[in-house]
Amino acid sequence: GALISSVAVLVRGGLYRHRPARTLTLVVRQRVDYTNGWFTLTLQRPGLLRVLPLPRFEGGQSVALALPGSRLRRHYSLARWSRRPFQYEVSIKPEPQGKLSRQLAREAIPGTRLQASRPSGEFTLRTGALAHGGGRTGRLVLIAGGIGITPLLAMLDQWGAQRPSMPDGQELHLYWQCRQPDDWIYQSTLRDHAATVAGARVRLLASRADDGTATRLSATLLQEELGPLEYSHFLMCAGPQMLDELNAGLRSAGVPASHIHFERFTSGAASGDTGTWALQVDGQAIAFAGHA
Repeated sequence: GALISSVAVLVRGGLYRHRPARTLTLVVRQRVDYTNGWFTLTLQRPGLLRVLPLPRFEGGQSVALALPGSRLRRHYSLARWSRRPFQYEVSIKPEPQGKLSRQLAREAIPGTRLQASRPSGEFTLRTGALAHGGGRTGRLVLIAGGIGITPLLAMLDQWGAQRPSMPDGQELHLYWQCRQPDDWIYQSTLRDHAATVAGARVRLLASRADDGTATRLSATLLQEELGPLEYSHFLMCAGPQMLDELNAGLRSAGVPASHIHFERFTSGAASGDTGTWALQVDGQAIAFAGHA
C-alpha cells in the first residue's frame, strides 16, 4: 500500500510539472493612492483560496495583468518579495499613452478581480552575479528611476533575506532617482532596510527638488561616493534617457558590459500601442510585439 501511494504521489508530481502554466485569478485586497498619481495594489487569491500560497518568484520578476474579459495585458514588476508569498504587490504609474495603467487607475479598487500570469522574467539578482557577491569587491549596485524602483525593491527584500548566509563584506547600494521627493513612495521601507540589513545602503535623489537639493545620478557621482566601479555589478531599471546616460558613463568609467544589466521602463512603442519588432534568433526572424 505504501509503495502504491508513493508511486501515485510521484505520478501526480510529474503530471503537475508538465501542466501548462495557468492564469491566476486574483482580487485587489488593498489599494493605496499617492499624491503624485501613482498607486499600489495588493493582490491575493479570492475568498478562502487566500490561505493558499501564490507561485514563488525571484526579485525582479513580473506578472502580466488583465481585467477579466479583456485581451489587453501588461507586465508589472512585483514590488515586494518573500520566500512564501500569499500576496503580490504592484505599484503603477498611469502613463498618458498607457491604456491598461489608466484603466486600472479608474477601475482597480478593493474587490476587483484581475487575471494574472505566473511570475516570469530574467532580470533578477542572479543576473547581477549574486552567487559571486557582485564581483571582486562584493558590491552590487541597484539603480532605479521613478517607478523603476519596484523590481529593485523586491531584489532588496530577497538580498536582505539571504544576507546572513553571505560572506562578510558583501555590500548592496541602492540609488533611487525621482523628480520630486513626493515620488519616494517607498522611502520608509528603504530606510528600514538600510537600518536593519548589514551591508545595505540606500541613497534617494530628486532631480527637480524645489528646495535647492536637486541632484541627478551619474557615473561621476557614483565614482565619488563608491570609488572605483569596474568590479561592481549594476542592475538598473529606469526610462530610456537615464539608462542610456548611465550606460555610457559606466562604460567610460571602466565597467565592462558584462557587469551592466538593465530593464527599461517605457510607456510602449513610439507609434502608440501597435509597435512590432523583428528579432533574429538562431537565424530565424520572429515578429515580437513586446510589452510595456
